[in-house]
Amino acid sequence: MSRTQNFGSHFRSGAVAPTGHVYTFDFHQQRAASAREDFQSTGVDSLVTVGVRDIQGEGFPDEYSGLADSVFLDLPQPWLAIPSAGKMLKQMDLCSFSPCIEQVQRTCEALKSNFRGSPSDI
Repeated sequence: MSRTQNFGSHFRSGAVAPTGHVYTFDFHQQRAASAREDFQSTGVDSLVTVGVRDIQGEGFPDEYSGLADSVFLDLPQPWLAIPSAGKMLKQMDLCSFSPCIEQVQRTCEALKSNFRGSPSDI
């Protein structure tokens, strides 16, 4: 995995330094291992924890419930992770990257079904 594939987590690690932490998950063991190596080689491994987990299928780990300041979803089907992501958040600060309008529509529907208020689209 190249540094450009981990750009989002690298960027967030800089944003949370020196006292915060980024938790990132990949369902593929080999990509997660490569990401760990990448974070170590760039010196941000103390700020980033890489886990192996299918967030769409399993959701986020319960031990992080209510601890996250924000959640960033870059998944093929982000709407599947919305209920679990909401449980992780201290307050509603969720970003989902979706290149297709169909993904955006389904994600917005999941947000409306799981949270009060209206999602903001950018």
